[in-house]
Amino acid sequence: MSGRVGLTILLAVTAAFLDALSNVLEIAEAELVSDDLALRPSLLVALARRKRWLIGLGCDALGFFAMAAALGLGSVAFVQPILALALLISLLLGSRLHHRNIRPTDWLAALILCAGLGTFLYEVPARGGHDLVPFDRWLIAGPAISGAAFLCLAGAKVARGPARALLLGVTASIAFATSAVLTKAFMHYLAKGVFAWVPHWEPYAMAGVIITGFVVMQSSFQTGHLAASVAGLQAPGPVVAVILGAGLLDETVRVDTVAQVALVVASLCAVVGSIIVLARAESRLASWRLSGKT
Repeated sequence: MSGRVGLTILLAVTAAFLDALSNVLEIAEAELVSDDLALRPSLLVALARRKRWLIGLGCDALGFFAMAAALGLGSVAFVQPILALALLISLLLGSRLHHRNIRPTDWLAALILCAGLGTFLYEVPARGGHDLVPFDRWLIAGPAISGAAFLCLAGAKVARGPARALLLGVTASIAFATSAVLTKAFMHYLAKGVFAWVPHWEPYAMAGVIITGFVVMQSSFQTGHLAASVAGLQAPGPVVAVILGAGLLDETVRVDTVAQVALVVASLCAVVGSIIVLARAESRLASWRLSGKT
Protein backbone atom coordinates (compact mmCIF):
# COMPACT_ATOMS: atom_id res chain seq x y z
CA MET A 1 0.00 0.00 0.00
CA SER A 2 1.47 3.36 -1.04
CA GLY A 3 1.83 6.30 1.32
CA ARG A 4 -0.83 8.20 -0.65
CA VAL A 5 -3.36 5.41 -0.23
CA GLY A 6 -2.51 5.10 3.46
CA LEU A 7 -3.02 8.85 3.95
CA THR A 8 -6.34 8.67 2.10
CA ILE A 9 -7.54 5.90 4.41
CA LEU A 10 -6.28 7.74 7.52
CA LEU A 11 -8.12 10.92 6.53
CA ALA A 12 -11.32 9.02 5.72
CA VAL A 13 -11.22 7.14 9.05
CA THR A 14 -10.59 10.47 10.84
CA ALA A 15 -13.65 11.89 9.08
CA ALA A 16 -15.66 8.84 10.18
CA PHE A 17 -14.53 9.28 13.79
CA LEU A 18 -15.48 12.97 13.83
CA ASP A 19 -18.81 12.15 12.18
CA ALA A 20 -19.45 9.52 14.85
CA LEU A 21 -18.63 11.93 17.65
CA SER A 22 -20.91 14.58 16.18
CA ASN A 23 -23.75 12.06 15.86
CA VAL A 24 -23.45 10.99 19.50
CA LEU A 25 -23.73 14.64 20.56
CA GLU A 26 -26.32 15.82 18.04
CA ILE A 27 -28.77 12.93 18.19
CA ALA A 28 -29.43 13.38 21.91
CA GLU A 29 -30.17 17.10 21.41
CA ALA A 30 -32.22 16.78 18.20
CA GLU A 31 -34.62 14.31 19.84
CA LEU A 32 -35.50 16.95 22.45
CA VAL A 33 -36.64 19.59 19.94
CA SER A 34 -40.31 19.97 18.92
CA ASP A 35 -41.47 18.15 15.78
CA ASP A 36 -43.05 21.40 14.59
CA LEU A 37 -39.60 22.62 13.54
CA ALA A 38 -38.83 19.65 11.28
CA LEU A 39 -37.40 20.54 7.84
CA ARG A 40 -37.31 24.25 8.74
CA PRO A 41 -34.26 26.52 9.11
CA SER A 42 -35.62 27.45 12.56
CA LEU A 43 -34.70 23.91 13.63
CA LEU A 44 -31.02 24.87 13.41
CA VAL A 45 -31.71 28.05 15.40
CA ALA A 46 -33.30 26.01 18.19
CA LEU A 47 -30.47 23.48 18.19
CA ALA A 48 -27.82 26.20 18.17
CA ARG A 49 -28.93 27.16 21.70
CA ARG A 50 -27.68 23.79 22.96
CA LYS A 51 -23.99 23.55 23.89
CA ARG A 52 -23.53 19.83 23.12
CA TRP A 53 -25.12 20.25 19.72
CA LEU A 54 -22.71 23.10 18.92
CA ILE A 55 -19.76 20.90 19.88
CA GLY A 56 -21.18 18.25 17.55
CA LEU A 57 -21.45 20.87 14.81
CA GLY A 58 -17.77 21.68 15.28
CA CYS A 59 -16.95 18.00 14.88
CA ASP A 60 -19.02 17.98 11.68
CA ALA A 61 -16.97 20.88 10.31
CA LEU A 62 -13.65 19.20 11.13
CA GLY A 63 -14.97 15.95 9.67
CA PHE A 64 -15.83 17.72 6.43
CA PHE A 65 -12.29 19.05 6.08
CA ALA A 66 -10.87 15.56 6.70
CA MET A 67 -13.27 14.07 4.14
CA ALA A 68 -12.48 16.81 1.60
CA ALA A 69 -8.76 16.15 2.01
CA ALA A 70 -9.37 12.42 1.51
CA LEU A 71 -11.40 13.12 -1.64
CA GLY A 72 -8.55 15.30 -2.88
CA LEU A 73 -6.34 12.20 -2.79
CA GLY A 74 -8.75 9.34 -3.56
CA SER A 75 -11.85 8.45 -5.51
CA VAL A 76 -15.42 8.93 -4.28
CA ALA A 77 -16.12 5.19 -4.55
CA PHE A 78 -13.10 4.48 -2.32
CA VAL A 79 -13.49 7.24 0.29
CA GLN A 80 -17.26 7.35 0.89
CA PRO A 81 -17.75 3.70 1.94
CA ILE A 82 -15.08 4.14 4.64
CA LEU A 83 -17.37 6.70 6.27
CA ALA A 84 -19.72 3.80 7.10
CA LEU A 85 -17.31 3.13 9.98
CA ALA A 86 -18.85 6.17 11.69
CA LEU A 87 -21.78 4.04 12.82
CA LEU A 88 -19.51 1.45 14.42
CA ILE A 89 -17.40 4.15 16.07
CA SER A 90 -20.46 5.99 17.42
CA LEU A 91 -21.74 2.73 18.89
CA LEU A 92 -18.41 2.15 20.62
CA LEU A 93 -18.31 5.75 21.88
CA GLY A 94 -21.88 5.55 23.14
CA SER A 95 -21.28 2.28 24.95
CA ARG A 96 -18.23 3.69 26.72
CA LEU A 97 -19.89 6.99 27.64
CA HIS A 98 -23.02 5.34 29.02
CA HIS A 99 -21.40 2.17 30.42
CA ARG A 100 -23.42 -0.23 28.31
CA ASN A 101 -22.25 -3.58 26.96
CA ILE A 102 -22.42 -4.35 23.27
CA ARG A 103 -24.28 -7.57 22.46
CA PRO A 104 -22.44 -10.48 20.79
CA THR A 105 -24.68 -10.14 17.73
CA ASP A 106 -23.64 -6.51 17.43
CA TRP A 107 -19.96 -7.46 17.63
CA LEU A 108 -20.62 -9.98 14.86
CA ALA A 109 -22.25 -7.25 12.75
CA ALA A 110 -19.21 -5.04 13.40
CA LEU A 111 -16.87 -7.78 12.19
CA ILE A 112 -19.02 -8.32 9.09
CA LEU A 113 -18.99 -4.57 8.41
CA CYS A 114 -15.18 -4.44 8.60
CA ALA A 115 -14.75 -7.60 6.52
CA GLY A 116 -17.24 -6.44 3.88
CA LEU A 117 -15.70 -2.99 3.73
CA GLY A 118 -12.17 -4.37 3.48
CA THR A 119 -13.20 -6.74 0.67
CA PHE A 120 -14.95 -3.97 -1.23
CA LEU A 121 -12.02 -1.56 -0.91
CA TYR A 122 -9.68 -4.26 -2.18
CA GLU A 123 -11.67 -4.28 -5.43
CA VAL A 124 -11.86 -0.48 -5.77
CA PRO A 125 -8.79 1.46 -6.91
CA ALA A 126 -7.97 4.23 -4.44
CA ARG A 127 -7.50 6.60 -7.34
CA GLY A 128 -8.96 6.80 -10.81
CA GLY A 129 -11.64 8.57 -12.74
CA HIS A 130 -11.91 12.32 -13.05
CA ASP A 131 -12.13 15.19 -10.60
CA LEU A 132 -14.76 17.12 -12.58
CA VAL A 133 -18.11 15.99 -13.94
CA PRO A 134 -18.86 17.10 -17.53
CA PHE A 135 -21.76 19.54 -17.48
CA ASP A 136 -23.84 17.44 -19.88
CA ARG A 137 -23.77 14.60 -17.35
CA TRP A 138 -25.04 16.95 -14.64
CA LEU A 139 -27.96 17.82 -16.96
CA ILE A 140 -29.01 14.16 -16.72
CA ALA A 141 -27.86 13.31 -13.19
CA GLY A 142 -29.09 16.54 -11.57
CA PRO A 143 -32.81 15.98 -12.26
CA ALA A 144 -32.48 12.26 -11.45
CA ILE A 145 -30.84 12.95 -8.07
CA SER A 146 -33.26 15.77 -7.28
CA GLY A 147 -36.20 13.58 -8.27
CA ALA A 148 -35.10 10.75 -5.99
CA ALA A 149 -34.62 13.15 -3.09
CA PHE A 150 -37.99 14.81 -3.76
CA LEU A 151 -39.82 11.47 -3.78
CA CYS A 152 -38.25 10.55 -0.43
CA LEU A 153 -39.20 13.94 1.04
CA ALA A 154 -42.73 13.69 -0.32
CA GLY A 155 -43.07 10.26 1.25
CA ALA A 156 -41.68 11.56 4.54
CA LYS A 157 -44.29 14.33 4.57
CA VAL A 158 -47.15 11.84 4.75
CA ALA A 159 -45.36 9.03 6.61
CA ARG A 160 -45.22 8.64 10.36
CA GLY A 161 -42.93 6.92 12.82
CA PRO A 162 -39.96 4.86 11.60
CA ALA A 163 -40.98 5.19 7.94
CA ARG A 164 -40.69 8.98 8.17
CA ALA A 165 -37.31 8.72 9.89
CA LEU A 166 -36.06 6.26 7.27
CA LEU A 167 -37.13 8.38 4.29
CA LEU A 168 -35.58 11.51 5.77
CA GLY A 169 -32.37 9.58 6.43
CA VAL A 170 -32.24 8.31 2.84
CA THR A 171 -32.79 11.87 1.56
CA ALA A 172 -29.86 13.12 3.65
CA SER A 173 -27.73 10.19 2.44
CA ILE A 174 -28.42 11.11 -1.20
CA ALA A 175 -27.50 14.73 -0.47
CA PHE A 176 -24.22 13.84 1.24
CA ALA A 177 -23.19 11.40 -1.52
CA THR A 178 -23.88 14.11 -4.10
CA SER A 179 -21.92 16.63 -2.06
CA ALA A 180 -18.91 14.28 -2.16
CA VAL A 181 -18.83 14.53 -5.97
CA LEU A 182 -19.08 18.33 -5.74
CA THR A 183 -16.43 18.41 -3.00
CA LYS A 184 -14.03 16.56 -5.29
CA ALA A 185 -14.47 19.36 -7.84
CA PHE A 186 -13.90 21.96 -5.10
CA MET A 187 -10.63 20.28 -4.08
CA HIS A 188 -9.57 20.19 -7.75
CA TYR A 189 -9.99 23.95 -8.03
CA LEU A 190 -8.45 24.58 -4.61
CA ALA A 191 -5.28 22.78 -5.67
CA LYS A 192 -4.81 25.45 -8.34
CA GLY A 193 -4.94 28.33 -5.85
CA VAL A 194 -6.66 29.48 -2.67
CA PHE A 195 -9.33 31.42 -4.58
CA ALA A 196 -9.32 29.45 -7.83
CA TRP A 197 -12.71 27.92 -6.92
CA VAL A 198 -14.53 31.26 -6.76
CA PRO A 199 -15.67 31.53 -10.43
CA HIS A 200 -16.97 27.97 -10.58
CA TRP A 201 -20.49 26.82 -9.67
CA GLU A 202 -19.67 23.49 -8.02
CA PRO A 203 -18.44 24.86 -4.65
CA TYR A 204 -21.62 26.90 -4.19
CA ALA A 205 -23.77 23.90 -5.10
CA MET A 206 -21.69 21.83 -2.66
CA ALA A 207 -22.46 24.25 0.19
CA GLY A 208 -26.18 24.29 -0.63
CA VAL A 209 -26.43 20.49 -0.85
CA ILE A 210 -24.50 20.00 2.42
CA ILE A 211 -26.69 22.49 4.30
CA THR A 212 -29.86 20.90 2.90
CA GLY A 213 -28.64 17.42 3.83
CA PHE A 214 -27.70 18.61 7.30
CA VAL A 215 -31.17 20.07 7.99
CA VAL A 216 -32.85 16.90 6.71
CA MET A 217 -30.51 14.74 8.82
CA GLN A 218 -31.37 16.67 11.99
CA SER A 219 -35.07 16.36 11.13
CA SER A 220 -34.60 12.60 10.82
CA PHE A 221 -32.87 12.43 14.21
CA GLN A 222 -35.64 14.58 15.65
CA THR A 223 -38.29 11.92 14.99
CA GLY A 224 -36.87 9.83 17.82
CA HIS A 225 -36.77 6.65 15.69
CA LEU A 226 -33.00 6.36 15.74
CA ALA A 227 -32.61 2.90 14.19
CA ALA A 228 -34.56 3.94 11.09
CA SER A 229 -32.81 7.33 10.94
CA VAL A 230 -29.30 5.94 11.10
CA ALA A 231 -30.06 3.04 8.77
CA GLY A 232 -31.51 5.43 6.19
CA LEU A 233 -28.57 7.78 6.56
CA GLN A 234 -25.77 5.21 6.46
CA ALA A 235 -26.96 2.14 4.54
CA PRO A 236 -27.44 3.71 1.06
CA GLY A 237 -24.13 5.63 1.25
CA PRO A 238 -21.70 3.02 -0.14
CA VAL A 239 -24.07 2.01 -2.95
CA VAL A 240 -24.88 5.60 -3.97
CA ALA A 241 -21.17 6.50 -3.86
CA VAL A 242 -20.31 3.69 -6.29
CA ILE A 243 -23.15 4.68 -8.65
CA LEU A 244 -22.22 8.37 -8.67
CA GLY A 245 -18.49 7.71 -8.85
CA ALA A 246 -18.87 5.35 -11.81
CA GLY A 247 -21.62 7.25 -13.61
CA LEU A 248 -20.31 10.79 -13.18
CA LEU A 249 -16.56 10.53 -12.64
CA ASP A 250 -15.74 7.33 -14.58
CA GLU A 251 -14.40 5.64 -11.46
CA THR A 252 -14.00 1.90 -11.80
CA VAL A 253 -14.45 -1.24 -9.71
CA ARG A 254 -12.44 -4.36 -10.57
CA VAL A 255 -15.17 -6.66 -11.89
CA ASP A 256 -13.45 -8.45 -14.77
CA THR A 257 -14.84 -11.86 -13.84
CA VAL A 258 -18.13 -13.25 -12.57
CA ALA A 259 -16.40 -14.11 -9.29
CA GLN A 260 -15.31 -10.50 -8.81
CA VAL A 261 -18.82 -9.24 -9.54
CA ALA A 262 -20.20 -11.65 -6.96
CA LEU A 263 -17.53 -10.59 -4.45
CA VAL A 264 -18.31 -6.87 -4.84
CA VAL A 265 -22.08 -7.43 -4.61
CA ALA A 266 -21.68 -9.70 -1.57
CA SER A 267 -19.38 -7.21 0.17
CA LEU A 268 -21.81 -4.33 -0.41
CA CYS A 269 -24.71 -6.44 0.86
CA ALA A 270 -22.66 -7.35 3.94
CA VAL A 271 -21.90 -3.68 4.61
CA VAL A 272 -25.52 -2.57 4.19
CA GLY A 273 -26.89 -5.45 6.29
CA SER A 274 -24.43 -4.89 9.12
CA ILE A 275 -25.21 -1.16 9.10
CA ILE A 276 -28.90 -1.95 9.68
CA VAL A 277 -28.04 -4.24 12.62
CA LEU A 278 -25.69 -1.67 14.14
CA ALA A 279 -28.29 1.08 13.67
CA ARG A 280 -30.69 -0.95 15.81
CA ALA A 281 -27.95 -1.40 18.41
CA GLU A 282 -27.32 2.33 18.55
CA SER A 283 -31.06 2.91 18.90
CA ARG A 284 -31.16 0.61 21.93
CA LEU A 285 -28.26 2.49 23.47
CA ALA A 286 -29.99 5.82 22.92
CA SER A 287 -33.28 4.56 24.41
CA TRP A 288 -31.44 3.40 27.53
CA ARG A 289 -29.85 6.81 27.88
CA LEU A 290 -33.10 8.75 27.41
CA SER A 291 -35.09 6.51 29.73
CA GLY A 292 -32.45 6.67 32.44
CA LYS A 293 -32.49 2.88 32.92
CA THR A 294 -29.57 1.22 34.64
